[in-house]
Amino acid sequence: MGTIRRFGRLRVVMLAGDHAPPHVHIFGPEGEVVVRLDNMAVLGSPAAIRGAAEPLSWIKNNLEHLLADWTEVNG
Repeated sequence: MGTIRRFGRLRVVMLAGDHAPPHVHIFGPEGEVVVRLDNMAVLGSPAAIRGAAEPLSWIKNNLEHLLADWTEVNG
């Protein structure tokens, strides 16, 4: 699937054929953040997480749609 949304220099990415649990990646200049879609757990360096506030809010607000997309591309 690839990039699903951009926020300036940050990209929200969902990878086809990726491993469980359902998650998305946020790639940006401070590094990578991984967000689990089943419980909104956020993994990454503190700097990367701080820099990802806008995409994290968007993910939370679009969680149902993202979970449906995950199921479609990853089973």
